[in-house]
Amino acid sequence: MTKKSICVFCAARDGNDASFADAAKELGQEIVKSGYNLVYGGGDKGLMGHVSRTVREEGGKVVGFIIEELIKTKEAQIEDNILVKDNKACREAMDGLSAAYIALPGGFWTIEEILQAISFSQSSATPKPVVLVDTNGYYAPLKALFDNGVNSGIIDKSKKDPVIICNTPAEAVATVKRIVG
Repeated sequence: MTKKSICVFCAARDGNDASFADAAKELGQEIVKSGYNLVYGGGDKGLMGHVSRTVREEGGKVVGFIIEELIKTKEAQIEDNILVKDNKACREAMDGLSAAYIALPGGFWTIEEILQAISFSQSSATPKPVVLVDTNGYYAPLKALFDNGVNSGIIDKSKKDPVIICNTPAEAVATVKRIVG
């Protein structure tokens, strides 16, 4: 890949709020419009499917990573279907190809990915932004947890800096573009 890529974390379900799917589609459009590629977990269901389909429909490049154990449950239609052994290999591969991370609403797996990305960013010589799209306040409780950690003196404020909360996918991609180019 010669263009920069954004790694997207999000649910493999639509959830019960239509704005989540709308945000996923908007994120796909914004990724392509801004000249980025998509790196993601390889699924074609839920928000992951909306983002990846939109990127492809808009003429963008998609690279998905599928964990061997899950390959039978994912029917992704992606350009580059990269099979990886486990979660650790998946995270490392996505990190290696990505200039930044953007998270849409997601479940436990997405939250784990967000925390892992923050850890990767903190331990890297070149930190990568971790941007949460706070669709309808979805990430407000996580932001409150981070703020509480800082206010309690448990989390160093400078360690929270790579985490950026945005209200819209357009704002998230613009933030990435401002930081990584």
